[in-house]
Amino acid sequence: MMTFGRFIFGIIGIVAGLLILKCREKIRDFFGDIDFAEKVFGSGGTWTFITLLGLIVPIFSVMWMFGSFQSFVTTHFAQFF
Repeated sequence: MMTFGRFIFGIIGIVAGLLILKCREKIRDFFGDIDFAEKVFGSGGTWTFITLLGLIVPIFSVMWMFGSFQSFVTTHFAQFF
């Protein structure tokens, strides 16, 4: 069941992810090189990290809107809580 709050936060997450993708050059200029991203992804790792973040945020937002994220977490991580 989708509540109004989940819908609003989902839309906000989708817009945020798209803005991250659209403004990744400004984000990179603001934050500079991200050391762990450069170490993990190699040269140009900051760009890769920002792009992946911009893709993951909308995907998880849609999952949150429809409740599939909660189902996934409950199924796979409930044993730890």
